[in-house]
Amino acid sequence: MVLVVIILANVVVQILGLSGTVTYATVLFYIMNEGVSIMENLAAVGVLIPKALAV
Repeated sequence: MVLVVIILANVVVQILGLSGTVTYATVLFYIMNEGVSIMENLAAVGVLIPKALAV
C-alpha cells in the first residue's frame, strides 16, 4: 500500500508539473513514520532510548 501511495504521489507530481516535492515529502513521511515505529518497539522491549529521541 505504501508503494501505491508513492506511485500516486509521483503521478500527481507529473500531472501538475511540480519538481518532485510531493513525492519527496511522501517518501520522507513514510521513512520518519517507520523510524518512530522502530523507536516505539525498541522502548517496548526495554532498550534505553535517549530522551531527545523518545516519543
